[in-house]
Amino acid sequence: MKNNNHLLNKFTEVMANALLGVSEEPGLYIWPMPYFHPAEGNFYLYAPKNSFLVQLRSLIDGLRNKGVNDKDIALLFKKPSRIATLTFLFEGMRYSELTKEERVKLAIDILNYIASFRKEDPFCEEMRNILWDESEVRDVLRKVNLISIPQLPRDKSTKIRKLASQINASLWLLCEYLYFNHHSIGHEFHGPYRLDNGLLLIVREYYDLKNELWSFSDKLPANQITSFEVYEKIQK
Repeated sequence: MKNNNHLLNKFTEVMANALLGVSEEPGLYIWPMPYFHPAEGNFYLYAPKNSFLVQLRSLIDGLRNKGVNDKDIALLFKKPSRIATLTFLFEGMRYSELTKEERVKLAIDILNYIASFRKEDPFCEEMRNILWDESEVRDVLRKVNLISIPQLPRDKSTKIRKLASQINASLWLLCEYLYFNHHSIGHEFHGPYRLDNGLLLIVREYYDLKNELWSFSDKLPANQITSFEVYEKIQK
């Protein structure tokens, strides 16, 4: 059904195409996560009172009543992929105590929070996740030391490539361990960003690794790890 909010209308169009996409190959590379299973969010919905969505609506309204603007509310979620997982709850919203108007308003709020992070293409239809503008990319790169792997001796470059792959794989699995099927709650991959020399930058941010729900995570050496990877070209 059409709504007067263009972002909500665009979201329904994107997700309709995504659901069709999972039934055919490749079917894996769709927004916001590799597989879209709305029913997985229904665990939060069946408590008739004080359900997750009712609490979320109440919290957002409470923050607004205190004068917190929508941009700052969005920042409380930290990353757009974390907010995107909430869209899995849309399918079961009708089971909550929220009225139709409240459900539509909450859906629009969530989509606006996602869009507030992205500089363009809020639903990543172009297979790009752009969170930084050119000045932000330059500022970040000034603070890091990039290693040119092709310029290293072959034995060292091989070791570094292997180590980088192992680190990324381990952090991915750690996010799955901490956040189960919704592992994107613990990471945000964004880019590609085109650099001045024509190369492409991909950023992998793993964050909130020290999760209060898991006591073992207190022993981890860092709560956040970010990798910067530069490529000559990237295939979709």
